[in-house]
Amino acid sequence: MAFLPEESTFPSGIYQLETTDPCLGGPEGCDNAGIRALGNRTRYLKDHLDTLETVVTQAEAEAGTATTVRGWTAQRVRQAINVAVAAVVNSAPTVLDTLSELASALGNDANFATTITNLIGTKSSKTDVQGCVYNFSVAGGTADALTATFTPAIAAIADQTVFVRALSANETTSPTLAVNALSAITLVKGNNLPLDLGDIAGPGHWLEIKLDYVLGKAVLINPAHGIAQIGLRGLAKDLTGFATGLDAHCYFTASSIILESANGGYIKRENVSYDINTAAAAGINSVDSGTVAAASWYSIWAIYNPITNTDGAVAALVPSLTGSATAGSGVITGLSSTASMKIGMPIRASYFRAGTVIKSIDSGSQITLSTPSSSPGSLSIEFVYEPVMPAGYVYGAHISYIHTDGLAGKYPFSFKQRGNSFIYVNVAGSNMPQLQSMAAGVVGTWASSAPTYAGVATNYYVPPTATKILLCVSNSYNGGSTSAFAIASNANQGGVVDLNPPRIASNIANSALLRGDLEIEESNIHAAANASGFAMLVYGWEDSR
Repeated sequence: MAFLPEESTFPSGIYQLETTDPCLGGPEGCDNAGIRALGNRTRYLKDHLDTLETVVTQAEAEAGTATTVRGWTAQRVRQAINVAVAAVVNSAPTVLDTLSELASALGNDANFATTITNLIGTKSSKTDVQGCVYNFSVAGGTADALTATFTPAIAAIADQTVFVRALSANETTSPTLAVNALSAITLVKGNNLPLDLGDIAGPGHWLEIKLDYVLGKAVLINPAHGIAQIGLRGLAKDLTGFATGLDAHCYFTASSIILESANGGYIKRENVSYDINTAAAAGINSVDSGTVAAASWYSIWAIYNPITNTDGAVAALVPSLTGSATAGSGVITGLSSTASMKIGMPIRASYFRAGTVIKSIDSGSQITLSTPSSSPGSLSIEFVYEPVMPAGYVYGAHISYIHTDGLAGKYPFSFKQRGNSFIYVNVAGSNMPQLQSMAAGVVGTWASSAPTYAGVATNYYVPPTATKILLCVSNSYNGGSTSAFAIASNANQGGVVDLNPPRIASNIANSALLRGDLEIEESNIHAAANASGFAMLVYGWEDSR
């Protein structure tokens, strides 16, 4: 007996034996056709069942590489799903690893792409950002009440930096700026300092402005004349000056000089020259007010008008006022006025040391000085007043002194200046034909040890801020008898043989002519001489200003 051969096929039907079919056996016989079809179907189903019973491995499930129909357990299905989900999440943080969380992060906006595209369309272009168009404006309004419009509008002062193109120079020290619809705020500079005239230089000056929330003001970062610095006023390079003593003119030049405004602003002027005519009407390049006084000191001030860009100079009288001092105190009472005085202003007076300045202005008739008085009583005090500035001139610096003669012309004495050194110049026919004598003949009581000195006032010969006086001393002047002498900067110095000798002295019988400088410690210097040939001549000074 033999078995019918089986094929793993699935015939579409089962053969039906007909009444007319002959009886025929064998593999191909009609009698076996139906059984053969059923056997093939059975074989087909058995083969596929065997395949399903071969389970997919974990590696195939996670890698997704199973290529035939095989068995998938629940575990293998979960493993394949986990791998697929992980691939989608791709190490996303826990708060964004679900579709719900992603939707929330996108604002649940079904049109998120459109929304972002529209927002991008509202942003600044690269050109606008590079051009800073949003914080630049051309000023409107007036020179001292500026307006500026920005887009988008600035709604509040919040420490923004803006740039405004000026229309003209400021003509006051407190111009204002109104931004968009906000109230006007004051323009300042530096540490909340007022502007100087011309700090807004004029048309086309781009102003860099910080809208300062704390100050509630607009701080000008780039004022034309700079931000205040300390201790520069009067700093000059190559400063020279002279007067001939033949007329009312005096002349000054400098390659550069620093001027200061009343608000503490500074400006550097270069290659300046000044010609002051004290006989001209008061104002620029003359005396600052009134008419020139005879036999008086004047301080010379370089001045500048930033609006008109004009340099000039003025001479300010050094007045003497009477007051009353108390020994051991700096308080001065009984002054006629303190209106023109300022803290730090230099003074010169008996009883007070050189270098004394005003410490405080206590009232319209009282001040306090920086050093105490050595004696009580009434005294005359010289004040180095600042000038009355001509209109528009807001910068100034003290650069020199002149001393007018007591003649009808009231001309400045002949002198020459180099920096802070001053020399009287003897010119025939001028008001300084020869050196001025401060003291002559017998003075005080001479002794080689512990002489008695006599005070010699310096106020006619050197200005209040002089630090040294330049002397030429003769012991046989104009044919007089030879004299021993001693010259001291204070009355406590001794004689020529003492441990604290005088600074200039001679104890010889022969004629002598000595030249020297003496530091000024007070309003007087001190001398002692024993014969008519003594003469103390002044030929210049050095100054602190």
